[in-house]
Amino acid sequence: MKRYCLFLALASMPLYAAPESTATAGLVQWLFSSLLVLGLIVVLAWVLKKSRLVPQIGRPDFKVLFTLPVGYKEKLMVVQAGEQQLLLGVTAQQISFLTEINPPLSANASAPVFAQHLSRWMNKSTPSEDDKA
Repeated sequence: MKRYCLFLALASMPLYAAPESTATAGLVQWLFSSLLVLGLIVVLAWVLKKSRLVPQIGRPDFKVLFTLPVGYKEKLMVVQAGEQQLLLGVTAQQISFLTEINPPLSANASAPVFAQHLSRWMNKSTPSEDDKA
């Protein structure tokens, strides 16, 4: 990628080797300059998308409230869908529904409150374990 950018930067410079400016040299310079500008636009658009500075376009009733990374590519997310809040497990390959959050968390709650709710849900026993006891 660096070589490609360097090539485009050097190719857009004026052609000093030609003794006189020809129409072909001007056309080549224009072509490389245009490609450099288009490449720069594509790279900047990709950077903006990755940096999440631009708000994502979507439905206003679906929101990601909290995100808690639990591994390299794994995280827990609290998503609000309408009036419901859902706890989802997200990996690189899949998204898994874990539980519905009752009572719902407030959107401006701090991270420690989310951590307390999460630890409470993780320590809660499942119905199958209650049946065995």
